[in-house]
Amino acid sequence: MSKECAVADREYYEESQPPTVLNNQNNAKKLDESFPPVEYHENSLNSLTPDYIYLDENNIEKDLICSLCYHPFIDPIMHSTCENMFCSSCVKKVIGNKCPLCKGENFTSNCSSVPRFVTNKLLQLKVECSMCKGAVARGDLKDHQEKYCPLHDAYQQVTKLKEKLEEECKEKKDELGRKLEELSESLNLEWSQKKDELTREFESKEEELHERIELFENQILAREKLENVNKPIHLNVGGTILTVSLGTFIHNERESDNLFKKMFTGEYPCYQTPSKQFEEPVYYVDCDPMIFRYILGWLQYGKNSIGPSLSLSDILLACKKFSLDNLAVKLTKSEYFYEISQLEFFKMKNSSPSIILNKFDMTNLMLRGMDLQKSSISLSLFRGMDLSGVNFSNSNLNGCNFSGCILDGTNFSKSNLSNANIQISSSCNFTNCDFSGCLIDKSNLNNLSFSGSSFKETKFVELCNLIENVTLSKCTIYKVYLNGKTFNRVDFSETSFKDCKFADCTFKNCNFSETQWKTSKVERCNFLECIQ
Repeated sequence: MSKECAVADREYYEESQPPTVLNNQNNAKKLDESFPPVEYHENSLNSLTPDYIYLDENNIEKDLICSLCYHPFIDPIMHSTCENMFCSSCVKKVIGNKCPLCKGENFTSNCSSVPRFVTNKLLQLKVECSMCKGAVARGDLKDHQEKYCPLHDAYQQVTKLKEKLEEECKEKKDELGRKLEELSESLNLEWSQKKDELTREFESKEEELHERIELFENQILAREKLENVNKPIHLNVGGTILTVSLGTFIHNERESDNLFKKMFTGEYPCYQTPSKQFEEPVYYVDCDPMIFRYILGWLQYGKNSIGPSLSLSDILLACKKFSLDNLAVKLTKSEYFYEISQLEFFKMKNSSPSIILNKFDMTNLMLRGMDLQKSSISLSLFRGMDLSGVNFSNSNLNGCNFSGCILDGTNFSKSNLSNANIQISSSCNFTNCDFSGCLIDKSNLNNLSFSGSSFKETKFVELCNLIENVTLSKCTIYKVYLNGKTFNRVDFSETSFKDCKFADCTFKNCNFSETQWKTSKVERCNFLECIQ
């Protein structure tokens, strides 16, 4: 029976019949129809299934029917106030502590047993035996099934078999559940490992793909860059037509923000000039051709040596005009030299017995064995040159850089080497030279003659520890500091030391006759077999 039908039937029953009174007492209270319907737990009607199978259930007296579950009473109780009866199990499912019909308070505490004749009527109801399907009084059903039913033993066996099968089924179900769980964990682990493996493979493929894409893009960029580098363009530079590579301006690391790059990439206006010589356009550049060639030498090869025909101020103006900031910085803050070719040098030497040069780069010249006496070559660069046998006697070599040069047999006698940077080797002649302010770097002074030379504030860097067979007679040595050196057979006769300092040095077989130690300090030094 559905919940809706049961509720409708109960409402009809309550409207047509007064509350049943099974004794003769006249104090029964009528139901107050103004109360709301009875409240039930959710699904309570569907759960109130009887334990008995009644025969001819439709003819059972309504007085024996529970008004809550609409089945014959099972273990009935009666409300003492309204004398209505209910199944014990139905009462437990009712919400609250009020009577379901009269709504009286303290319903649970005011219940009592039903009259005996109601119990007798319930026991006399005909029910069906679930074993043999025979009709038996409800009160005799238990005895019938246990003592008289022919199928009792078989039913018991079936019941035990059912319980056994249910237990085996439960065990099998639990075992299968465990196996399913283990299989699920194994599959999850395998799936996770496979997922990680596929993820790593995918990431590896993705990384490889990105590398190939990057390589391909770099190849395209390199090809485009190579095309731009090799692409020739024609320039009208102050009326002189020059053909240069576009890459000199576009992809230049020395001057990445040069104006020529902006001209040829459209960031800055660029003008063409008519030309019958070329079919390609010729672009106009307002610059002196010689200065422009110098700029090209800087952009292409990093050359910044200025020739004698160029002016530094004009080059700096061109640097400002064409945004060549790095070249301008190098020319203003760094040392620069003028360039001179071998032919120009020979012409200069042949035209005059003595050469006069200032701030020139001499490294591209061949000077070996040349006679350059009485020359004036100041603040110039000789670095790394082979100057073997060159005669610089009586020359002014002030501020020149001789670092890394080959000086075998070079004659510097009576020369001015003040403020020069020099690495001295054997077989040089340095008599009567002026080394004032000179930097003597990584030099070997052994077997050399510096007789009559001046060493005023000369700096010796990484000088060899053993200095022997050196002539330093009649020299002027001022503010020279030497530490931990050994002097063997060195001639210091008639030499004047002023404000010098020698510490932890050893002098062996040295000549100090008529040597002057004006305001000089000699600390912890040993003098062995020396001439005083």
